[in-house]
Amino acid sequence: MHCLHSRHCRPTAHGGHLTTRQVLRPIGRSIVRPTRVADVEAATEPREKSEDAASSLSVQEEDDALFGPVPDALLQKRKAFGDRIRGKLVLAPLTKGGNLPFRRLCAEFGCEVTMSEMAFAKPLLKGDRVERARLAKAANEPLYGFQVATKVISEGVAAGALAQQSGADWLDINVGCPIHEASRRGLGAVMLRKPRSLAKLVHGVVNGCELPVSVKVRTGESEKKVNIERVARLLSRAGAAGLIVHGRTMEQRYRKPADWAHITALAAQHPDLPIIGNGDVLTHYDAAWRLAESGAAAVMAGGGALIR
Repeated sequence: MHCLHSRHCRPTAHGGHLTTRQVLRPIGRSIVRPTRVADVEAATEPREKSEDAASSLSVQEEDDALFGPVPDALLQKRKAFGDRIRGKLVLAPLTKGGNLPFRRLCAEFGCEVTMSEMAFAKPLLKGDRVERARLAKAANEPLYGFQVATKVISEGVAAGALAQQSGADWLDINVGCPIHEASRRGLGAVMLRKPRSLAKLVHGVVNGCELPVSVKVRTGESEKKVNIERVARLLSRAGAAGLIVHGRTMEQRYRKPADWAHITALAAQHPDLPIIGNGDVLTHYDAAWRLAESGAAAVMAGGGALIR
């Protein structure tokens, strides 16, 4: 690259010259375009923090301003839901495992609370036979929750109406599934990336659905992005009847031990919100221990229920 000022050029650290305060920048292989050094210096100066980097206090204030106080009717629905599940072992919504025959068998062995496999709302509402089959409730299931994956309020409300017609006792929104089939649709645990959008979804479904509405979540997207406390606070204000917390992040899937410290903390922080703890409940000893130690309203067994 050749300087237009020839022997009169006095180069600077930025690759320019002091005579004209210009910097030479190559365009393509040979063309040179002068640029003011001041522009380069300004570009290299550290930038101020963006609005996205606001203090956690202002974020909490903005979160709290999303919704007004939870109506008494929803608080009563929450209390009734908590009373029904308190102290019990819940069978998790097992994808490809929690079908009707399996749930019926678990109920015969004394399981008092069961949940359906996750159903995708869109095909469910279009009449897909596989998704519609998940609505069926066995006669011996005393307390049955229907789980749906959706990010649209109207879909959640419509799915809740179908669940109610089929005999479900409550509706659960899946925000914990880490599998690609859910993630590619923007469903499941990826929804934890946008807590406010999630809270608005839950608020809309809660206010349009006759059934109590719980939400199943994980602790965050990854170990560096754990946001379960913020999510729980938002969902409580959105009117959720309960929160099912899997003690792992989306990234961890099922590889690391579940972190029950988060579940214990949530149970203490939200005494009026039924917290159901989930993760590594493999035996009835685990269930009794976790229930006593965590302060959760109930505990959930998933993979442990499938162990032969």
